[in-house]
Amino acid sequence: KDGYIDSVWMVYNLEPNFSDTTFYWAYVTFSQNTSKKYDGCYPRNYAFGSYYFIKEKQLEEKYHKELELYKVTLDIDAHTFTHETGHLLGLNDYYDSDSSKGAEGGLYGAGMMDANQGDLNTIDKLLLGWIDPYVIYPTSENKTISIDSFAESGDVILVAKNKINSIYNEYFLVELYTNTGLNYFDRPIDYPTSKVGVYEQQLSKTYYDYGIRLLHVNATTTETYEGKSYGKPMTFLYNNSTTRNLFVDHVIATKSRAMEQIRTKQCVNNYALFRSTGEEINLKGSSQYKMTNGTSIFFNFKVDSLTNSSSTISFIF
Repeated sequence: KDGYIDSVWMVYNLEPNFSDTTFYWAYVTFSQNTSKKYDGCYPRNYAFGSYYFIKEKQLEEKYHKELELYKVTLDIDAHTFTHETGHLLGLNDYYDSDSSKGAEGGLYGAGMMDANQGDLNTIDKLLLGWIDPYVIYPTSENKTISIDSFAESGDVILVAKNKINSIYNEYFLVELYTNTGLNYFDRPIDYPTSKVGVYEQQLSKTYYDYGIRLLHVNATTTETYEGKSYGKPMTFLYNNSTTRNLFVDHVIATKSRAMEQIRTKQCVNNYALFRSTGEEINLKGSSQYKMTNGTSIFFNFKVDSLTNSSSTISFIF
């Protein structure tokens, strides 16, 4: 009821142009044209993409391109349409579009808004209002929480340093990741030999179907956009491409020098997932992961129990 059409998908019946990604490709943008109304509303946000993105594997073979990273060929492939619709809903990209700037880390391809893989992440569904997290902080009465598979239930634990009143803040999101639902067909595939050493390549072949995944999020907003202050929140202060701190970072169980090279494969293997039960994970003493201001992480956690459908986790502050 703001006088604008919420969104329009425009699908053209030509193959995408691999030599010119500025027009015949897939993207989301918006129109500021107020010269004409449609059904009493002005046009605004729209997505633009080729019909032939539903045949991505065939496009790969025809043009020798790596568009998607899954093994199966789908009769109707919705990966690109899903990713771009995420933008229509307001979600940003999480891949690193400029490796010469910004911080290292990120999601390592693990997510629909990163590398067009699997389901939307916990932060995506939280921003869209699709999930209601369990919230825990140092003075919470209950510091042990049981959750089911995020893909199946939407269960997620939000861990904050203080009691917060908004999701536009800094916190950690803890989930039970499972290779089910939309994650199933995008399970990790072998990393290319040229990307990692022999040792890392052997480790990378150990894929797990489930485990605890931990994301560090700083969704602080800023009132400044393109150098102009608007007096109201306009965008996020951080992103995963050009800022000194990341919007969302994957706190992985085993840090490896190869991880910074692996940016295009879904990182849900032995590097990423916490699977040891009964062992206190020492995030407070981590030299690899810090809060945005450079201070130590404020909690440790312990996986009390873990199956492919449920887990109980205790937090130590």
